Amino acid sequence: MKKIKRILPVVFLAVVFSTNLYGKQVLVDRIVAIVNDEIITLADLERFKNLLYMDAPQMPTGPQANLQLLNQLVEKKLMLHEARALEIDVTETQLQKAVEDVLQKTANSPEDFKQALKKSGITFEEYRELMKSELIQSQLITQKVQAKISITDAEAEAYYNENIKPDEKPGARVRIQQILLPVAKNAPAGEIAEIEKRAAEVHQRLKNGEVFAKMAAAYSQGPAAKTGGDLGYFHRGEILPEIEKAAFSMAPGETSPVIRTIVGFHIIKLLDKDLTEKDRSWRDHEMDIKNLLYGQKYESTFKAWMAGLKEKAYIKINY
Repeated sequence: MKKIKRILPVVFLAVVFSTNLYGKQVLVDRIVAIVNDEIITLADLERFKNLLYMDAPQMPTGPQANLQLLNQLVEKKLMLHEARALEIDVTETQLQKAVEDVLQKTANSPEDFKQALKKSGITFEEYRELMKSELIQSQLITQKVQAKISITDAEAEAYYNENIKPDEKPGARVRIQQILLPVAKNAPAGEIAEIEKRAAEVHQRLKNGEVFAKMAAAYSQGPAAKTGGDLGYFHRGEILPEIEKAAFSMAPGETSPVIRTIVGFHIIKLLDKDLTEKDRSWRDHEMDIKNLLYGQKYESTFKAWMAGLKEKAYIKINY
């Protein structure tokens, strides 16, 4: 790592003292890292940890966990330094919208949110600064990492031929999306009727043109609900008999009526149907494969880029 030319006016033996009621000095802070010409104190690290785990039931403890968090903080500092050099910034409007989006997702009023922050020992201003730094880092990563990643059809097809096709079962199969409203075992008749009514209302909205994936994300309580209810491919004998019967009798793009099973009330949409192996292609798995390959490339590209930032920076850890 290259050393900075400017000599910092602090060293790692530096500590921050305060005077207690008895006139004695007590240690309240110390420097745990230097990144270029910026110091990171133990208090900075604790504040960063509190922000990251504000809503978590518990936060990691111990020297090893703190060292990992410190390394994350060092990387964030490096990215902010790089962003400043490239004059990447966010506007007050962008920051305010990001904060409002968080408030909307948490269903908290601004005052409730500030109180939740306060309980974690964090001020609203500190939270805004963290949000601002995250937005800046996102822009930087988009420019320096994501823009350099592409997944070709040839790569996706090669992955399919090597990793998926050899293990595929022969015979007909279907790919379905599902909206599931489960019914608890021994649920009273009134509760079952209410769930069935909700299922019928969801089905009517689908008939009226609502997008299946959005309705699944909003109302389904089954697997893959958050990603649109896509359950992937099934062969005969792999899904509930009622679902299998409906799926194999439908045409791609068709939506079923409400189906009752021992699990609850289902609505399914047939995405694809293969009758023989000749009907199959890597295209059947295109999104999943490309997402997987993108994740792999992103990780390696980010690591290489971060290594470059560290190589040209001055970094000293004392933890």
